[in-house]
Amino acid sequence: MSNHASVLRNSCIEQQFANQGARRSSLVPVPRSIAVLLRCGPASMWFAIILLCLLGLLPSRVWATCSYANGTTAITIPVVLQGTITVGRDAPVGTEIYRTYVHSNQIVAVTCDEVSPFNFQYISLPYPKANYTDPVYGNNVYQTNVPGVGVVGWAGDPPKAMPASFNSSIVGTTTVNTDWYYFSFIKIGPVSAGTITGASLPTLQYVVGSNNLRLQLGGATGSLSIIAQTCTTPNVSVNLGTHFTTELSGAGTTTNQWVSVPIALNNCPAFFGYTSTSIDDGVTTQGLLGQNSILYSITPNNGVADATNGVMNLSSGGATGIGIQLTDTSSKPVQFNTATPSGLTLNETSSANYTINLQARYYQTGTSITAGAANATATVTLTYL
Repeated sequence: MSNHASVLRNSCIEQQFANQGARRSSLVPVPRSIAVLLRCGPASMWFAIILLCLLGLLPSRVWATCSYANGTTAITIPVVLQGTITVGRDAPVGTEIYRTYVHSNQIVAVTCDEVSPFNFQYISLPYPKANYTDPVYGNNVYQTNVPGVGVVGWAGDPPKAMPASFNSSIVGTTTVNTDWYYFSFIKIGPVSAGTITGASLPTLQYVVGSNNLRLQLGGATGSLSIIAQTCTTPNVSVNLGTHFTTELSGAGTTTNQWVSVPIALNNCPAFFGYTSTSIDDGVTTQGLLGQNSILYSITPNNGVADATNGVMNLSSGGATGIGIQLTDTSSKPVQFNTATPSGLTLNETSSANYTINLQARYYQTGTSITAGAANATATVTLTYL
């Protein structure tokens, strides 16, 4: 019985192909994976037909060819680097320190035979990717010739780092406004002083179609100077004078006279801040992304006696029961070990001098005091942003 059944199956298959013999020469060859499904019986035949139909519905890759129309051709629109920025030593990694942008109302007419997205893509990348991942641009930030400074090309709102795709073309002829784009400079590590030239930055193109028809050629011209200097800060020695213990009458009392504590910042760089350059249809505008600032923090070397009132401990081996109170010029107690805005108005003058003005006096911390040397030391830390 099993041999007879096998003969019947084989005969049935042979009969199917025999019946189709007159037209087999015009058929597309059937893959073996499909041919093995051709068995006699309604169920197996329906399954084969459905499978063949599904295979016919699988999408094929669409290739869009585009060409220039109406006598137009690609245009060249570079961004411009200009001016000077001052990068604070302590500005956080990821800070945008400069941005340059270009936009033009020039148009290019194109004809496409299929729908195709517009793409920004790099043509040349003089430097490798930075070892830095940006929260907005991901790992698309590239090194520049200035250590600590990276660059990313982007477009769109919200921003999309290049390479990137945008709205698609239509089938037929359409006019395209050349797209605006940006180069943003990002702090990616300790920054050195130097100059970034447009020639050292990536070049890019805006294209459409599978044949990458160029609509716009981009890059950068000009140069950007970077300052990364700090101020010099000499030691400060303050004489609080000689006082009698009777001048203090209990915990929380103070000597009457404030003594100035001037923290000098000398030979400072010019502070240009973080700027931007935009070119909108030929009109150049300079902007400000952010200003430089200096913060200070004071750490008492012998600890804090009263944090609320800004009192630090004296050095050991001298008077007891008292400390030194430190405030700003409005008598607001210093917040020890905390970066505090200096309030300095920084300008663009090179080698300028500035002063953070504080004041000090003796402050009774205990119920009783003993006479002796009443000295204290503290470390001042400056933060440059």
